[in-house]
Amino acid sequence: MHMPEIIVQRLDVNAKLPAKPKSLFDAGWDVYPLNRSVIPKHGDALIGTGLKVKIPNGYCIQVNPRSGKAVKNKLVVGARVIDAPYRGELKIHIFNHSDEDYEVSPHDPIAQLLILPCGGIMHEGFIDDTTERGEDGFGSTDGDLKYASMHGTALKPEKAVVLSEKLSVYEADFKVIEETLADIASNSGKARGLDQNQALALLEMVKHFNTVIEVPTFNK
Repeated sequence: MHMPEIIVQRLDVNAKLPAKPKSLFDAGWDVYPLNRSVIPKHGDALIGTGLKVKIPNGYCIQVNPRSGKAVKNKLVVGARVIDAPYRGELKIHIFNHSDEDYEVSPHDPIAQLLILPCGGIMHEGFIDDTTERGEDGFGSTDGDLKYASMHGTALKPEKAVVLSEKLSVYEADFKVIEETLADIASNSGKARGLDQNQALALLEMVKHFNTVIEVPTFNK
């Protein structure tokens, strides 16, 4: 596994270098304030570290809150991404959501830094919106997940059939599968949000489960 090298330079002799909290395999690097300052209650502050960093291209640093401070002191990070070309002082933007002012100290880590890959290309193109989820978002799966957690399954119909793999599915769902595959087989187009390749994959899944559903064959 390639391990990116981040170069850190002190801008002040009193600045503390980032450090791993307990183990080299901890995800984050603790970062310390350069000076004492106060983050007002229900306010925010930009905390200087007296450091600057050189990040290799294709990577970025993500600034995350320290778990203890987030839970106990309600301190969370605002601006979180440090880009590779940035060469200014590393400053940490902290929100204090508690009812008390918080004093930061050069001996008390204020946040943790994660080194993350951030390569990729973004370009204009056509997007096929035909997926199981579609445009559903913002809690659209909460009801299903709650039901699944309570009943040990993600399906809601009333009657269950136990498969050879000891999985529970429902008679109504088998009917939907039959109808969907029949529609696709008849017109070789899209039906119920599935294309022919997806339907073939579904067929393989049904065969794997050893069900007794009779499904139509596709003409290749």
